[in-house]
Amino acid sequence: MQNLFPKIRRILLKALVPEIYWPIKVDLDGVQVPVRGMPLNFGTKYWLKKGEYEQDERHLITKVLRPGLKVLEMGGSIGVLAQIIGEKVGPKGRVLSFEASDRLVEISTEMWPP
Repeated sequence: MQNLFPKIRRILLKALVPEIYWPIKVDLDGVQVPVRGMPLNFGTKYWLKKGEYEQDERHLITKVLRPGLKVLEMGGSIGVLAQIIGEKVGPKGRVLSFEASDRLVEISTEMWPP
């Protein structure tokens, strides 16, 4: 029964909140993040729309990173932070991001085509 509630909630949210509600893209720290039409859950789209996705991590990136640094990100998820890190370290820096979940790698590749 406990596992049933999240499934029902997901179905209802998808039915009640049309895709057109979501912005096409949002700007997070200078990076255009695609939202509308992406295979993201309601919560992720909500936090992206509000500009609060990974807020603490983004704050740390802004304080610590500078151009030219090399960064290794473990647990890259959907790739948003990797894109922001790439903006901060610039063309002379380097970002390697790893994600263990095949599904998240698929989503990240769809959001950020090579």
